[in-house]
Amino acid sequence: MTFSELANLVIERNLTFDREASLPRPNVYWGTVRTNDDRTFNDYVAAAHTAPAMNLVLAMATVTLRMRLVKSNNVVMLRRLVLGDLIENPDAFEQALHNAQAVNDHASVEALQRLPLVLAERLGLIHEHEAPVSVLVPRQRELRANPVSH
Repeated sequence: MTFSELANLVIERNLTFDREASLPRPNVYWGTVRTNDDRTFNDYVAAAHTAPAMNLVLAMATVTLRMRLVKSNNVVMLRRLVLGDLIENPDAFEQALHNAQAVNDHASVEALQRLPLVLAERLGLIHEHEAPVSVLVPRQRELRANPVSH
């Protein structure tokens, strides 16, 4: 299941969900860099925290804008996206996944590939027995390593 398919299911079924719900790591960020000469770079990235996300956005902007960028002489803005943002714009998720693949961030790629099914299960769109084994085994390991107390 892709994130676009998940978003379509949520919209088609008119599901009620917490729009401000945070996603499991890695977070998806929208980043923008504005240079001193008013050139702008925008893209979506996946990172565990703000600092790595900012570094990734700066590195990608450096390649795209073909100039050396540093935080001190450019405006760099990040926004962590929440579930509602990604349901409204599933392409943001797909772009963050693509960028994680481009920089060989294997941990983020694996986590992002599992995320649509994990969220579908949490939203009640599928039941655990309907999810492919390749998704459930890592998820079960994750739950054993980080038990949730109620």
